[in-house]
Amino acid sequence: MLFNRRLIAFSSRVHGFILMLYIFFVVLIIISSVFDVGHDILSIENYCLLILSWTIVLFGIWIQVFCLLNHIIMRDFPLSYFMHALLRVIICLVIAFMIEIGNILIVKGVSI
Repeated sequence: MLFNRRLIAFSSRVHGFILMLYIFFVVLIIISSVFDVGHDILSIENYCLLILSWTIVLFGIWIQVFCLLNHIIMRDFPLSYFMHALLRVIICLVIAFMIEIGNILIVKGVSI
């Protein structure tokens, strides 16, 4: 039981670090929209953001499934890790949604 809780705790910590890396790339995208940056750099930033967002979502799902399995097998439900993983996935999806809205507004503009 202790091994499973340690594995969930370590996975949750890694999940948080991946979210911080994701936020770093979001800040890079915002900075690159202000300054003149080459197209190759922007495509690399967008690709890294895509890979990190999928990693955050899938890793968060893995943490939640492992929490549920730990509850089924050991009758111990780590609620804080489950909720933190859910919150991180929601934060990632909201940031990705806001970036996509910004891209649509910049590329296509607003028509009334």
